Amino acid sequence: MDLYIDIDRIGFIDYKIKDEFLKKIYINQISIDAYYQKNGLGTYLINCLKKEFNTIGLLSISKGLNIFYEKNNFEEDLFKTKQRNNINYVWTK
Repeated sequence: MDLYIDIDRIGFIDYKIKDEFLKKIYINQISIDAYYQKNGLGTYLINCLKKEFNTIGLLSISKGLNIFYEKNNFEEDLFKTKQRNNINYVWTK
């Protein structure tokens, strides 16, 4: 899913469908151009996915991202094994 302003791509979310019937996906990567960060655009992209899917999983690799995901109602996925300082998150309807 890409995000554009005029004709410039300023962000995207790359995800895989894990279970089409259950509407479950896994986010591989989310990116917003540095100039446009902290304007709610990442939240906008996440909310677009929340409208379409029932479960969203992902792996967060930094404390800054942890804060972002927690503000967007993701919770630590306690069924996944922690890897170093990385945290698996999940959101469900």
